Amino acid sequence: MRKHIDIVIWDSEADRLHAIERNLRVAMRNLGLFGGISCQSEPPLLGRMGLTGRVPVLEIDGLYWSRGHGRVFSPHECEELLARIMREDIPSPDQL
Repeated sequence: MRKHIDIVIWDSEADRLHAIERNLRVAMRNLGLFGGISCQSEPPLLGRMGLTGRVPVLEIDGLYWSRGHGRVFSPHECEELLARIMREDIPSPDQL
């Protein structure tokens, strides 16, 4: 199982974005993962990606995950998602 993961948080609301980032870091620490978390919040970019009205969204290895419009991913939800992704060992784009 790989231990490195890169995540992009897509959202236009700064407070929610920071809360999700914090929750992801807690989940990563609990699972022994390391990696990067970046944020994309520019409305034109969200629109081009087709994410307007769907945020917050997590992008992990080219896949998009959402819990519903406006809902913050809780630490528990982040941990469940990351554990599932690590268990399934979805290949990262550089492994294809």
